[in-house]
Amino acid sequence: MVEAKTRVRQKEVEKWSRRLESKRFLWRVLLLWAVLSAVPVAFLEGLRLVVEAPFSWDGLVARWAFVVALLFAARWTRPCFTGGGLWVWPWSGIWVAGVGGGATLVYAVTQATWAAWAVLGALYVLLLGLDTVLGGRRSLLWPWGVRGLLALAGGLIPVAISQIESHFATRNSSSRCKRWRWPSFGLCCWR
Repeated sequence: MVEAKTRVRQKEVEKWSRRLESKRFLWRVLLLWAVLSAVPVAFLEGLRLVVEAPFSWDGLVARWAFVVALLFAARWTRPCFTGGGLWVWPWSGIWVAGVGGGATLVYAVTQATWAAWAVLGALYVLLLGLDTVLGGRRSLLWPWGVRGLLALAGGLIPVAISQIESHFATRNSSSRCKRWRWPSFGLCCWR
């Protein structure tokens, strides 16, 4: 009888230690995401200082949440290599593309800021997935060339849309800074 109670007690202790260990693991992962997202967020804040944009804690938290969500979604939607040169996008990647398409339609109709950020996030998640597919280890220069082109595409698309929306009205140094802000941010997000 005592042995049965001892075994039950040991199982309970093991169950709680697994739960505690999984919580510790979760906190470690969250801390790692916070540290890894600090570089792109610091880069974005530095660019805001360059164009003399006012600082706000709310804005910093919103940009940090955007970067963390972007990196998490990019990891969650990463394509898988199935062999024979075939890559498969998971359903989560297709879902992100659908959300991006829906947000594009919402932005086209309402011009809501949240929809523009959703489109930008979906664009970057899909570009980071393309980096996984196209950035194979063929040579030393190939992955960096692909990353550079994808970062350039990730930078030029938002700037081109912004310039079209504003009817090319900005012709100052802020506009020149915008041209290189997003490609550089894309390079910060890559591995």
